[in-house]
Amino acid sequence: MGAADTIFALSSGAPPAAIAVMRVSGPKAFDAIKALAGLLPEPRKASLRKLTDPLDGSLLDQALILVFPGPATATGEDLTELHLHGGRAVVRGVESALAAMAGLRRAEAGEFTRRAFANGRIDLNEAEGLADLLAAETEWQRRSAAAMAEGAFSRAIEDWRDELLSLSAQLEAAIDFSDEDDVGEEDDEAFGPRLIETADVGGTEEACEVLVGVDGVGGKPEFFHVGRFEHERAGAGGDELDELPLPFVGGGERFSGGGGEVVERGG
Repeated sequence: MGAADTIFALSSGAPPAAIAVMRVSGPKAFDAIKALAGLLPEPRKASLRKLTDPLDGSLLDQALILVFPGPATATGEDLTELHLHGGRAVVRGVESALAAMAGLRRAEAGEFTRRAFANGRIDLNEAEGLADLLAAETEWQRRSAAAMAEGAFSRAIEDWRDELLSLSAQLEAAIDFSDEDDVGEEDDEAFGPRLIETADVGGTEEACEVLVGVDGVGGKPEFFHVGRFEHERAGAGGDELDELPLPFVGGGERFSGGGGEVVERGG
């Protein structure tokens, strides 16, 4: 069973129902529609057609058919949808006709989503969001999963990545080219707040401090205290900041100090 196979599956609820939606995805998806309906409908326009069994010519159903040429489809492949009457016998008859065609097989669980990921139509976060959306039972779960399935989380990660790359470039410039005129002190002063804002977007639950080490005089490192994170500890007495000590390995000493200053020289 490989990606070259054409797969089909019922993508709507279990019959009986008013309508059953059968999806077919893969290189022979359009051939399957031709075999069932005779002619291929115009892409992305619903067309009412009679479906017949290619083996004996018997009528299977009268259905709405949609065809979607790849790669701009849910799976990144040629994709078709058959909107059938939702009776058990109708669905079973169409499935049997499709299964009898060469190169077609029933899809495995989650295979449509796996092909969408393999063909770059969704990423892992969107796939997880889709699974959460299908399992959502509350309004909050639905909203959260829908946002994730639409790529909100992936876009946020990409924004964090861009900001961290910018901060990394700024830090390297300050360390390696501090004597250059185009490396300004204003950028250095904004480094700490930008780093804290980037790291704290998810709502940290622990306090920590950020120390940046650079080579100092005589090969000894100098540590710069960039900033500290704090979190609110809920209690009966109201809001209280919980300050946690930072164990730091550097000649057996701990380092602390004000923002942007050289606080200690390790031995």
